[in-house]
Amino acid sequence: MRVELIRISNEDENALRTWRNEPSVSQWMYTNHEISIDEHAAWFSSMLRDVSKVYWKIDVDEISVGSIFLTGISAEQHECSWGMYLAD
Repeated sequence: MRVELIRISNEDENALRTWRNEPSVSQWMYTNHEISIDEHAAWFSSMLRDVSKVYWKIDVDEISVGSIFLTGISAEQHECSWGMYLAD
């Protein structure tokens, strides 16, 4: 089995929305409502530009199965938060 972490890119936008809307994932998120295409597009483009966040997709044997991420990255405070979810 080969596990890789690959930086999220524009090609991953639809997969992330699908994963974020999975009940097994959304029950653990800050909000658990159905995420619309427009809401997700705004979040996704903001996330890609935000230097305080880094998202990777998790690939197992070249199949994307989830995401792992760092948020609230602060070089000054030497801290961040992390999270992950496996959806497929």
